[in-house]
Amino acid sequence: MQGISVSIVSGLAQLDCRVFNLSDDAIADIIGSVTQLLSHLLLAEQAKALLADPVLQVRLTGIAAQDMVVQASILHAVYQAQVLHNIATGHSSIADHGFPEFRGETAIDV
Repeated sequence: MQGISVSIVSGLAQLDCRVFNLSDDAIADIIGSVTQLLSHLLLAEQAKALLADPVLQVRLTGIAAQDMVVQASILHAVYQAQVLHNIATGHSSIADHGFPEFRGETAIDV
């Protein structure tokens, strides 16, 4: 991952996000937003690892199918985060991504 150093030792994951120069609260908010996803992915992997082979064989097609759905959703979320970054840096406009009414980047009252 660009800018993030990840280390995992004996099940303890550490993320080094210092390169971004964000406050701890900002980093905690972002990590918190993906923690539920990470937790469910790890729980699913754990449940799969605990299955006896005959049961695993019965569930494998469903597990593989849903895994593909999840992976596609993750790729979509990564793409949307890249779009967000591009808009924030000025390399792109929200008008380029399905909101032509915002062409010109004029501020609106919300």
